[in-house]
Amino acid sequence: MLAEIKTFAMSNPTLAGFVGVYFTGLLTFIFKGVPIAIFKFIKKHITTTFSIGNANISFYNLMELFESDGLVNKTRLIKVFNGRWGYDESVTKGLGVGGHWFIYKGVPLFINISIQPSTDCNEKLTISLTKLGRSHKLFDQLLIELSNKINHLDNEHTNIFKWKECNWGSALQSPIRQLNTVLIDNYNKNLLLNTINHFIESEQWYINNGIPYQLGILLYGPPGTGKTSLIRAIAGYFNYSISTLPVSSLEKIGDALGSLHKNSFLVIEDIDSSYTVHSRSNDEKDKSNTTKAAYEEIAKSGLSDVLNSIDGFLSKHGRILIMTTNHIEKIDAALIRPGRIDLKVELGYATSEMFIEFIHRFFPTNKIPNNLKYCASELTMAELQNKLLLKKDFNYFINTYCKLIIKEDQ
Repeated sequence: MLAEIKTFAMSNPTLAGFVGVYFTGLLTFIFKGVPIAIFKFIKKHITTTFSIGNANISFYNLMELFESDGLVNKTRLIKVFNGRWGYDESVTKGLGVGGHWFIYKGVPLFINISIQPSTDCNEKLTISLTKLGRSHKLFDQLLIELSNKINHLDNEHTNIFKWKECNWGSALQSPIRQLNTVLIDNYNKNLLLNTINHFIESEQWYINNGIPYQLGILLYGPPGTGKTSLIRAIAGYFNYSISTLPVSSLEKIGDALGSLHKNSFLVIEDIDSSYTVHSRSNDEKDKSNTTKAAYEEIAKSGLSDVLNSIDGFLSKHGRILIMTTNHIEKIDAALIRPGRIDLKVELGYATSEMFIEFIHRFFPTNKIPNNLKYCASELTMAELQNKLLLKKDFNYFINTYCKLIIKEDQ
């Protein structure tokens, strides 16, 4: 057989060459992936890789950690991050897309930042850290540091997280709002502080009595009465962060609660703007006047799903939920019943005491004459603040919002 093939090849050199090239190509095609497969096999067994996508807040905290440790100054691939951590106007230098070799905490480390296609305006980045050996010690230390950064609040700022698609986005920092700068009724302010403080200190009592350790608060009242400002101030007072869930993402409340940061208020502002939570009796009456899109939203995320997420089997131990609304009458009673909402606080228009406190704060050298009294109706503190920003003086506020006391009024 071999003799015949040899004779054939000698008599037909062109055809023999073609056959040789064909089989050489075939063997090359079959075995071309072998070196790569061998390399991947070896890499898998002698290295450990730690990866984070930029949809996770830890991505930006890790970049900030590398910047503070000086690694960014050792690379020639640099990327600018704007408004992803710290203040919105901040510009932070970080590691750029590509590969980076470093000695980090005495360990040789290869860092690769890759970018993936995105269908929206946000970049999709992944950072991978690879080290020799199977030990997780370095990465465990990093996880502790990243966790501390997420949960840490300094004495001057409040971390604010916003839900983005499927997870909590990176934190923005806002200067702590002092409670004494929020002009609301003192009774309501103290009621809120005492309720939250009692809840925080009573975890074991809830456990011992088989009561779900959860607190729900509803702040309601006209626009501009200080609901958002009050939440910021309370968060600063208790050294909590704020995690805001847009009403457009209400169907994700279960996921949001499940991944809520420790010591963080879950805040849903203007809850009434979602048709999902509207009173079912009112919806039936107004159905003919409601847009089709609104009822498609109801079909997409039923009220029962929201209710079960708040206090069902998957509800979060220790969660403090704060909702705000300008129209409490629109909200379905099942959402704000006791057990889901434990405290309802109405923030109303400016009272005489609030107006006097406003004057004392911003015009400390002036005094309201004894023959004048506050007379405004349906005036919000936001309106007063707006006038202040427009450089209105003491006389303007007195003349506009006070009237002369006459004997008949006394």
